[in-house]
Amino acid sequence: AITMVPWTLYNAYGDISYLKDNFSAMKKFISAREANMTDGIIDKGFEWGDWLALDQERTSYETFIGRTDIYYITNVFHVATLKIVAETAKLLGEKSEAKLYKAKYERQLKRVREEYFTAGGRLCFDTVTAQVLALYFDIVPEEHRKKLAESLIENVKIHNYTLCTGFIGTTYLLYALADNGYFETACKVLMNNGYPGWLYEVDMGATTVWERWNSLMPDGTPNPDGMNSYNHYAYGSVMEFVIKRIAGLQPNAAGYKKVKIAPKPCKGLAEIKAEYDSVSGKIVSGYKQKNGKIAFFAEIPEGVEAEIILPNEQPLTVKSGKY
Repeated sequence: AITMVPWTLYNAYGDISYLKDNFSAMKKFISAREANMTDGIIDKGFEWGDWLALDQERTSYETFIGRTDIYYITNVFHVATLKIVAETAKLLGEKSEAKLYKAKYERQLKRVREEYFTAGGRLCFDTVTAQVLALYFDIVPEEHRKKLAESLIENVKIHNYTLCTGFIGTTYLLYALADNGYFETACKVLMNNGYPGWLYEVDMGATTVWERWNSLMPDGTPNPDGMNSYNHYAYGSVMEFVIKRIAGLQPNAAGYKKVKIAPKPCKGLAEIKAEYDSVSGKIVSGYKQKNGKIAFFAEIPEGVEAEIILPNEQPLTVKSGKY
């Protein structure tokens, strides 16, 4: 949180103070992580793991944290954290620290790859979450990306396009699929009505996202295992994917001074309209299917430049207006 939240706020609002105010705390966090390392790998300290993942085989308290190795998750996020801190230092004009943390990032990425990937590019864990994190955070060596994405696809098929991932894996699953050539598979997972999945909750009458996929059982009674929050954000993070990859509304510069409009129709969603009241003004993107054709639309506020990329079309750069 101490690195990712300020970074997210900076990118949303273009306000450098979010980074400036938290830079010293970011560095303290890095130091604390390094204190839990052995031979360059974090291997001690309490971790929540892939909370509430459904792929755990053991029956104990550990059932809650899923089957993905907890320290693998931690080390992936440490690499991502170092990258953010290096970029933060660069933006703040801290040249020596930017150089220091960039070197730390590159060294840590190399160490994590050595620890978790074989020379042939095989990831040492076979869980969906492990594969997703390696793809999303660019941990997988680029020459082995295609092979890992294919392994992920097979894993998703084995689970019948339902979700076995927990709070960590679910957040990045659809991105890992769509951004590696499997957009239609991502949509199939999103639109699956079965348990465990988002539309199971919708079909059960939910108006909020739950902590567990089945906090409400098919017969309408609360899950007897307890811990049933009926308004729990974690799995609701899927809406970022829906807005950025299906409606296609995403920033191209901090504070949405530049945006990318790249809607991609999803099977099962005949129409979608995303509106975002950014600090630079209201941005709209979406599509509507009618009479066998799909119409795309966008609205760009004054002073914002947009790159519009439609399926099978050349990119187009436009200024403010309705399109």
